[in-house]
Amino acid sequence: MLAWLHLAEIILRVIAILWLFSVNSNYYLMTNIHPFPKRRAASKPAKRHTYKLDHSSPFYLPSVQGEKVDVLITVIAGCNVFLAADLVSAEDEPTGNFHRALEGYETLLLAADTIIQFGMTEGAIDLRNKAGRLADWCEQTRKLLIKTHQAIPDPEMIMMADDTVPDFQAEYLTGVAYLAAITLALNMLDFYQYFIVTGKDTRKAMFQDFRGAIQEAGDGIRSHVRHAGIAAHEIDLMHKKVRALLEDR
Repeated sequence: MLAWLHLAEIILRVIAILWLFSVNSNYYLMTNIHPFPKRRAASKPAKRHTYKLDHSSPFYLPSVQGEKVDVLITVIAGCNVFLAADLVSAEDEPTGNFHRALEGYETLLLAADTIIQFGMTEGAIDLRNKAGRLADWCEQTRKLLIKTHQAIPDPEMIMMADDTVPDFQAEYLTGVAYLAAITLALNMLDFYQYFIVTGKDTRKAMFQDFRGAIQEAGDGIRSHVRHAGIAAHEIDLMHKKVRALLEDR
C-alpha cells in the first residue's frame, strides 16, 4: 500500500512538472520551442530581430579565405533563428527548428573563425588566450550538436508515433541545440567587445541591443531545457517504480 502511495506521489509530481514545462514552452515566445505539429503547416515568414538603427560605418575583418566579413552582422544573422517568434519549417518537418539551429551554428562559425584568426595573429597575449578559449568552445559546441543530431528522432517517427515520447525528445534536443549555439554566440560577443571598447567598431548601440536580446533568449531556453530535464528524470523514476511493483506481483 505504501509503495502505491509513493508511486501516486511521484505521478502527481510528474504531472506538476510537465504542466510547468508546458507553461514554460510558451513563456518565452522568442525561443519558438513548442510541441511540433503532427500535420503539415503553411510556411510563414520568420520575424527577424530588429536592432536599434546605427548609422555608423560597418566594420570588417578578413576571413580565413581573405574575404571581408562584418562579424557583428554575421553573428546577428546566425542568431536570428533563435530570436524569431513564429518560425515554421520551410520543409514542413517536425524537426525543422532543430535543423535551423544547425544552420545558425554554421553561420556563427564563419564569424568565429574570423575573430579567432584575428586574435591569434594580430592581437596581444590576452586576445590570443581569448581566441584559444573561443576555439575550444567552438569544438565543444560542435561535438554536442553532433550528439544531439544523432539522437533526435526522424520526422517520420515523430509524425507516425502513437505517443508523445518522440515529440518530447525532439523538443528537448532542439532546446539543447538552441542553447549550445546561443552560448557560443555570447562567447563570441564577449570577444568582440574588444572592437567596441577600442572604438574600432563604432556600432555600440547595435552591439548592446543585440547582446541583450540574445542573452534574454538564452535565459528563456535555459529555463525550458532545465524543466524538460527534471520532467525526464521524474518520468524515469516513475517508470522504475512501476516496473518494480509489477515484478513484485
